[in-house]
Amino acid sequence: MSAWFDDLRYGARSLRRSPGFTFIAVLTLAIGIGANVTIFGFASALLLEPLPGREPDRLVRAYLYAKANVPYPIFEQVRAQTRTLPDLAAFRDATLSLRSGGEPEAVFGSMVTGNYFDVLRLPAAHGRLFGQDDDRPGAPAVAVLSDALWQRRFGADPSVVGRTVTVNGHPHTVVGIAPPGFIGTMHPIASHLWVPMHGASGRTDKSLHLIGRLSSGRTIAEVRAELTAIASRLTVPGANPAGPPPFMSVYAGARLAPEPRLLAQVFSALLLGLAGIVLLIACVNLSGLQLTRGLTRRHEIGVRIAVGADRRRLVRLMLGESLLLSAAGGLAAAGAAWLAGRTLVSLPFPAPIPVSFDFAFDARLLLFAAALSFATMFACGLAPALQATRLDVVTHLKGGTTALGGSRSRLRAGLIAAQVALSALLIALGGQLVRGLNSPRFTDKGLVTDGVVTAELDLRTVGASKEEGVALQQRLLDRLAADPRVQAASLAQDIPLSGNNRNGGFRKEGAAAEEKPFWPNVTRVSPGHFATLGIPLRAGRDFQGGDSASSPRVAIVNETLARRLWPEESPLGKRVQAAGSEAPGPWVEIVGLARDSKYVTVGEDPRPMLYQPAAQGYVEKSHLLVKTTANPATAAALVREHVFAVHPDLPVTSGATLESITNLTLLPLRIAAILAGALGTLALLLVIIGVYGLMSQVAQQRTRDLGIRAALGASPAALVRGLVGQGLRLVGAGVAAGLLAAAGAGVLLRAAVSGLSAWDPVALLGGATALLAAASFACAVPARRAVRLGAASALRGE
Repeated sequence: MSAWFDDLRYGARSLRRSPGFTFIAVLTLAIGIGANVTIFGFASALLLEPLPGREPDRLVRAYLYAKANVPYPIFEQVRAQTRTLPDLAAFRDATLSLRSGGEPEAVFGSMVTGNYFDVLRLPAAHGRLFGQDDDRPGAPAVAVLSDALWQRRFGADPSVVGRTVTVNGHPHTVVGIAPPGFIGTMHPIASHLWVPMHGASGRTDKSLHLIGRLSSGRTIAEVRAELTAIASRLTVPGANPAGPPPFMSVYAGARLAPEPRLLAQVFSALLLGLAGIVLLIACVNLSGLQLTRGLTRRHEIGVRIAVGADRRRLVRLMLGESLLLSAAGGLAAAGAAWLAGRTLVSLPFPAPIPVSFDFAFDARLLLFAAALSFATMFACGLAPALQATRLDVVTHLKGGTTALGGSRSRLRAGLIAAQVALSALLIALGGQLVRGLNSPRFTDKGLVTDGVVTAELDLRTVGASKEEGVALQQRLLDRLAADPRVQAASLAQDIPLSGNNRNGGFRKEGAAAEEKPFWPNVTRVSPGHFATLGIPLRAGRDFQGGDSASSPRVAIVNETLARRLWPEESPLGKRVQAAGSEAPGPWVEIVGLARDSKYVTVGEDPRPMLYQPAAQGYVEKSHLLVKTTANPATAAALVREHVFAVHPDLPVTSGATLESITNLTLLPLRIAAILAGALGTLALLLVIIGVYGLMSQVAQQRTRDLGIRAALGASPAALVRGLVGQGLRLVGAGVAAGLLAAAGAGVLLRAAVSGLSAWDPVALLGGATALLAAASFACAVPARRAVRLGAASALRGE
C-alpha cells in the first residue's frame, strides 16, 4: 500500500506537469461516464426502487394469467382462501372528479380496498388512513389526499382533515393526508386521491391490481402455487372455455406493473447501449492519448529500466496515473449527472395523466459511477502502459525516435479508427431517427389534428345510468353544434393516435364454418366523427340520428378492411357478425367506406378498421372531439364551459389538442432521436478532442523531420497537407467501418420501429461529412502550429 501511495503521489505530480493532457483526459471521461450515470439514475429510479412502505421486500403483485388484471369477485375469493398472503389488497386507478367549491377538477386517483394502506404499512402525515371498516357497504364516504394535492389545492391547511368535499358527485369526508412523496403504487403514474372501493362500481370491477404482503417464512414460489390452485377452482367471468385454465402470476413487489416494466427495461437497455457506445469512444480516445503520451516519455522509461526498474513496477506506476484520471472523471461525471437529472426532472412531461419521474442519486448510483471509473482505469490505461514499457532501452537512451510505424503506431491508428467508427455509428443512427420522424410516413396521418381539442368524459364519475348518460351526451353535442365557435364535434370511444388498440372478432356473411374470424380494430363514434377529423367517406353514408339502439346494426369500414374482406367488390350492403366466446351477435350491415387513416401510432401501416355507432353500444367513458378555429387555451375553456352547463359535477379530463396527443405517441422515438443526436454530438466532440490530441503529439514528435523537410525546400502548405492527410487516412477508415455498422444497425432499427427506413443515404453521408469536416479541423490546427515553427527554430530545438 505504501508503494501504491508513492505511485499515486508521483502520478499526481506528473499530471500537474501536463495540464493540457489532464484536462482533456478528465473531460473525456466525464462525458463518457456522465452519460451512462445519468441514464442509469433514471433507470434505477424506475426499475430498481421498491414499493413504498415498510419492509418492501415482502410485498408482491399478483395477476390473472400472465399479466391480466383481476375481476373483483375473483379477488374476494382469492383473499378468503389464501394462507400465504394474509394481507391482500386491491386497487384500480381512475380519474376522479373533485370539487370543493367552484368547477370540478379531474384528479387522477385510486379506488382501493380498506386494507390498502395497511398492506403497505404507511403512516398518515395528518389525520388517518383507511381501515377495513371504511370499505364496508353503507360506511360513510371518506377520502385521503396526497401531500402534493393537499398543498396545491388546499394550501397545506391542516383543517382540511374533517372537511367535506365532493368526489364523483357525492360528498366525502377527508380523513387524512398521505405521507409526503407517496403517489400510489403504479409508478410513474401519480395518484393524488384515494377513496374506498365499497360502491357498486367497485364490487363489479373487472380490472383490479392486487398487492399483498408475504407471511413470515413464505416464498414467492409458494404464493404462486397456492394462488394458481385457488384460481383453477374458480370461474373467471368472460373467459374463453376453450382457453387455458386460470392461473395466477406473482411478481416480487416493484413499482411498475409487468407490461410497462418490460417496456421500461427495453427502453432503458437501448439508452444505456447508446451511452455505452459513448463511453467506449471515450475509452478509445483516452487510450490513444495515453499511448501517444507514453511515446513522449520513452526516455524517462528507458532510464528507469536501465537503473533496474521492473516492468511490472512501471506498469503499476502508469496505472496509478490512470486511476487518478478515472477517479477525477468519475467525480466530475457524478456531479454532471446530478445536475442533468435535477434539470430533466424539473421539466414538464407531456402526458394526459400525471407522471412523476425520479432521479435516484443514491449509493447505488455512486457505486455504479465508481465501478465505471475503475473499469475505465484498466480499459484506458493497461494497453498503453504495456506498450510504453516494451522498448529498446539502448536506442532510446541514445536519443532515438519512434517512427510512425511499428506496433505502437498501428495500435494508435487502430484506436483512432475505432473511435471514429463508433462515432459514425451514433451520428448516423441519430440522423436516421430524426429524418425518419420527419418523413411523410410519420407526417401523413390520414386525418386532421390541427385545431381539434379533446376531452375525456367519464360518466361513471357522476353515477349516470345508461339512459341518463345517453341523454347527457346528446345534450352536450347539441350545445356544441349551436356554438358558432365550433366547426364540428363528435364523441369517440378512443382518441385516434393515442396508442390505444381495441380489437373485436367478426365473421363475414357467407364465410365457411371452418374459416377463422377476422380481428379488425374497432371503435364506436357518433355522427360527425369523420367530418370532425377530416376523414373523407369514399362511398356510402355517415352515421345518422336514426342509427339508435333499437334500429338495425350498421357499421363503416376503412379501405384496408374492405380490400381484405371483399376484394374487387363494394363493401356497401355486406354484413358481418360479432364472433367470440359467447353467442354470435346480431348481423351488422356496412353502410359506409372511409378513407384509410392512422389509428394507434403515426408510423404504422394502415390497419383494418370497423367503426360502429356510439348510440348502438353505450360507452360510459368516451372522448369528446371538438374542431374549432380558437387557440388551444380558449378551446379548452370553451369545452369546459359547455360540459359544466350540462352537468356541474362532470369533470373534464385533459383538454389537450389532438396534435399534442399524437406527438405523445412519438415521444419515446423522439426521446431516442434526441438522445442519439446528443450522444452523437458528444461522440463528435470526443473525436475532435482525440484527433486533435493525437495530431498535436504526432506533430511534436515529427518536429525534427518537419524542420529538415522545410530546410530542404518543402512548402508549409505541403507539410500541412502531409500531416492532415496522415490523420484523415485513419479517420476515413473509421468512417467507412462506422457507416457499414450503421447500415446493419438500421436494419435492426427498421425491424423494431415500423415506418423507419433501414437505409437512409442522406443520414449516412451527412454523418460521414460531419465527421470528416471535424477531423480535418482537428488535424489542421496542430499541423499549422507545428509547421509555423520554421526550419531553423525546429532544428535549433532538436
